[in-house]
Amino acid sequence: MALIRSEEERIVAEFRRRDKDRRYSDRYSIFTPSHLFLVQGRERYLLRFLAEARVRELAQARILDVGCGSGQELGRFAFYGASRANMVGLDLERDRLARATQADRDLRLVQGNAAALPFRSASFDLVVQFTVFSSILDRGIRQRAAREMVRVLKGDGHILWYDYWINPVNPNAKGIGLREFRALFEGCRVRARRVTLVPPIARVTVRLSWLVSSLSAGSIPLPAHPLPSLDLPGVMWVVSLKRTG
Repeated sequence: MALIRSEEERIVAEFRRRDKDRRYSDRYSIFTPSHLFLVQGRERYLLRFLAEARVRELAQARILDVGCGSGQELGRFAFYGASRANMVGLDLERDRLARATQADRDLRLVQGNAAALPFRSASFDLVVQFTVFSSILDRGIRQRAAREMVRVLKGDGHILWYDYWINPVNPNAKGIGLREFRALFEGCRVRARRVTLVPPIARVTVRLSWLVSSLSAGSIPLPAHPLPSLDLPGVMWVVSLKRTG
């Protein structure tokens, strides 16, 4: 528990530092072209994967967002048709949850740790995480968080994952490759694809060309490559399709 507490304090301190840094708010504003590019690309694949998984009706689905931050992703799922009454967001940072509540008082938000989810087993149809695991540097805690996500998932449920598969420049974030992901979610059916660029690359390529950025993000299949994408650091969108065990 001491290790979990220490990692929790480190993560909270890092995100509080980012919240105070104006550069981060500018970079991740929807009015910043590179961030808009990433959000729109991610959304296309999110909806495509849900459709391929035959998850087209979200009104009755119980959804958990692990590391919900300010609640923006839950708001997107509400736009897709999910009921706010059936969605729950969990985050370590009390201030972010407070801002999320101010923005949308109908959201159910819980302060907690992904490694010890305060929910009953098999209680959610859909569990999602957006760039949360890359912020957890301790492998053991990542394993516990993954087990918790599977524990609270219904037997026919799905896990949606969007995170860095490589991150060579930020010491406070660790990329998680497909091999580690499969180990984290052993016993789950997995589909994976690199679909967007990491933000530092997108900030450069979007200035040059939206088309070049789209091609670099993974729309060109390369036979020698294990996943269809150009050989550039990217972000991996992974869908765990139903538990096999």
